[in-house]
Amino acid sequence: MRTEKDWIKSVCLNKNDDFFYIVTLSGYRAPSYDTDSPGTFLVSNTEDEELGRVLLSSIENSRFFSLEESKVAWERNGDIYDNWIKNTMKKYQYKNKSAMFKSMSYIYIRKEHEGFLFTPYHHRSLTAWENNKETEANKFTIPLTATAAEMGAALRRCLALCTSKFDPPKGA
Repeated sequence: MRTEKDWIKSVCLNKNDDFFYIVTLSGYRAPSYDTDSPGTFLVSNTEDEELGRVLLSSIENSRFFSLEESKVAWERNGDIYDNWIKNTMKKYQYKNKSAMFKSMSYIYIRKEHEGFLFTPYHHRSLTAWENNKETEANKFTIPLTATAAEMGAALRRCLALCTSKFDPPKGA
């Protein structure tokens, strides 16, 4: 049986040309969206210190769910994600999903004993990302003592390591 001591605090981040979206993940075994900690939108040119401040706050909001809370969260994840897409498209006036998602990157950040682990992902289809050999090799950790500005800079570094099937071929 899992306990709160086992829980690893985490967040995920989506970024496209218009915004950063940082969301707290909570759960029992696997992380899921935490409805008590709504995500935060930031403009795409947000300074590193502000990015890091929101990132650190979001990670600290990550919490352990009871088994019952976890089941409810997993059942609601699909609706939460669908509503996020609908509301974000409306907020930024996207005409279609492609306009919102084509340039989007995704990263996952965990607070571990040795530091904050940043994991870039590969954009494999319009609304899906995966951790492949290349992105797995590009994971990195920064110290738990990192300042907000250092967290923001690490976030940008991680975004630069994301890959996408939508990018032009290298050397083109």
